[in-house]
Amino acid sequence: FTVAQDLTDFTRNSLSEVQRDLFLAILMVAIVLFMFLHSARNSLIVLLSIPTSLVSTLFFMWLFGYTLNLMSLMALALVIGILVDDSIVVLENIHRHLEKGEEPATAAVNGRSEIGFAAIAITLVDVVVFLPISLVGGVVGRIFSEFGITIVVSTLLSLFVSFTLTPMLASKWSRLVEQSRESWIGRLVLRFEQMQDNLADGYKQALAWALDHRKTILAVSGGLLAVSLSFVPLGLIGSEFMTDSDRGEFAVNIDLPLGTTIGKTDSTVKAVERVVAAMPEVERYLSTIGKQQSQWKNADQSNLGQVQVKLTDKRKRSRSTQAVMMAIKEQTADIPGLKTSFNTISMWGAANTAPVQIEIIGRDLDQVVRFSESVAGIIAQTEGTADVTTSWEEGKPEIKIEVDREKCARMGLTLGEVGLAVRTAIEGDIPTKYQEGDTEYDIRVVLNRSDRSRAQDVGSITLINHYGQ
Repeated sequence: FTVAQDLTDFTRNSLSEVQRDLFLAILMVAIVLFMFLHSARNSLIVLLSIPTSLVSTLFFMWLFGYTLNLMSLMALALVIGILVDDSIVVLENIHRHLEKGEEPATAAVNGRSEIGFAAIAITLVDVVVFLPISLVGGVVGRIFSEFGITIVVSTLLSLFVSFTLTPMLASKWSRLVEQSRESWIGRLVLRFEQMQDNLADGYKQALAWALDHRKTILAVSGGLLAVSLSFVPLGLIGSEFMTDSDRGEFAVNIDLPLGTTIGKTDSTVKAVERVVAAMPEVERYLSTIGKQQSQWKNADQSNLGQVQVKLTDKRKRSRSTQAVMMAIKEQTADIPGLKTSFNTISMWGAANTAPVQIEIIGRDLDQVVRFSESVAGIIAQTEGTADVTTSWEEGKPEIKIEVDREKCARMGLTLGEVGLAVRTAIEGDIPTKYQEGDTEYDIRVVLNRSDRSRAQDVGSITLINHYGQ
């Protein structure tokens, strides 16, 4: 057995990526803290606020009924830098009191007390940014509610940690450290301090120049603000609900003229399969004949088909998913009567719908069809568009049978008997089943194909009335 499609792959990969980012965030924060605080002890004190706040957040996630999903884990990864803010501010002030000669316990109490309101202000700024995100309604609100609440809870917990755990650890561990050039760590720290001092001197000079040229600064700042705001209305920055990710899965939708038999569709799909199988990037594919399935559509017709393609990992292939789709489109363009369209496979396992859809509504069907064809033509001529289709389709080829009711009555036939006879002759009837072992097979009674392949064959169907005539 081969698994054709596993929807959990995307979730597993996303969760593993977020977990990796979470680890990298903690590691990079540790390096930055050590470079600026110049002490492994102080860095460890601040770093302890991260697991304390994160693990405590899990308790509140349990209370709210949240799970460790893509949005909540992404919130935990994003909040890493925020969790250390309060502890850094408190620890820096405690360190300043230590430099004044105070005892560690006294410095911890005084340093925390002085900086308390500043730490609260820093935390509440983050809260008022992320709390409204969790209160948004609609689809966006359902997606981002866990994201916003998780950040708010972990940020408030980090404030609590900075007021309790950080001062307590500082009173026990924090000491003044003098760096020596004899060790490589000391030389690295002292060089970093020198770079900081140079940066501070440069900033002082830039600040002095800015204060002497206030009108220039205001004009440049206002101009940058105006230019930035104009990017959206000018179309230089677009907008979308969610960025498409290269999951390496897409569907080739196959459309043939209405009335195409299932056998003809089968041979066309096999021709597309040969093109798909020849692509070095293709890992596996699954073909469906007589059916097309997308996120909001499930059509069953003999002239439809679909090939769902799974590509290898994007790190192992030289072309993107879009490039592979365009290559398949070019190589299948010469197949007679074939019309193809391509859709990426969403995280829910079905083909995505078109990113731009236009609805045309009216009471007169003929006018709606005419307008829809005009709009489709305009879109097809617009640069950047591809696979322009319309949901309007002509009816399938059919034969309409009109029964002479008076003649039926004279011959002893009813309308139901005529309909049943035609249905049995064209579609067939299953009066019984044939059993072989544990398997049953339908026995279908139907006219020979040679007697039911032309329109005039319908008029030659023999009818038998209830008298047996």
